[in-house]
Amino acid sequence: MFSKKGNNMNYGNLVFKYNTFCINLNSIVEKICAILLALMVIVVWIGILGRDMLSLQISWNEELARYLMIYLALLAISCGVHRNEHIGIDILAKKLSLKNKAFLQLFINLCAITFFLIIFTYSLPLVINGQNEYASIFDMNMSVPYASVTISSFLCIVHLINNILKIKVSK
Repeated sequence: MFSKKGNNMNYGNLVFKYNTFCINLNSIVEKICAILLALMVIVVWIGILGRDMLSLQISWNEELARYLMIYLALLAISCGVHRNEHIGIDILAKKLSLKNKAFLQLFINLCAITFFLIIFTYSLPLVINGQNEYASIFDMNMSVPYASVTISSFLCIVHLINNILKIKVSK
């Protein structure tokens, strides 16, 4: 496909830059996940201390902890995809040659991209319609928690494209 030496260099350089972008993006997402986890622990502890030690009825902590957990879990999926730790077929891959193993990885990544594209596509109307819905305790429209699905699926697609590019370059 790229017969000229210069084109291969440009393609490899582009893949290198995209990979560097994905590494930096994943680093940011991991830091956000750590912050979300810390906030979730603090919110849960505030609820426990308020309820058990101070006899306070704090109504917002459970809902906030739930939304933090949803964002944390969904963002963590993209970190797993970045590390290529998503679902794969290890038993079959161990028995394949290097070339067939790359083909299997390519196939799995393409299936995953299709899956996340479907999720991304169906989550967009959910985010848009969520502008008219409000959380039960907070006065926050539901687009904010619904957007976690859209953001996560987009990040997964970005990382899966990177995984495919790395497979293509390594051939």
